[in-house]
Amino acid sequence: MKKPVKRGDTTVRINEERKLEIKRRIIEIGSKTGEVIKATDITNHLIDHYMDDAVKDIVSNIQMEKKKRVM
Repeated sequence: MKKPVKRGDTTVRINEERKLEIKRRIIEIGSKTGEVIKATDITNHLIDHYMDDAVKDIVSNIQMEKKKRVM
């Protein structure tokens, strides 16, 4: 018998303000589509489709901050 494969899921902590924003957006999606989605669905979509943009933005912000400190 094969051993079950672990999914490797994890938990990510976000503050209350961000959690409420996700909930508001879930309600918005539901009211526009008639479909019920989970917080996981919207979070996974953001990661799957916008991770590269987030990395570029964070790298750019850090580099600008470093330049400001040198001046």
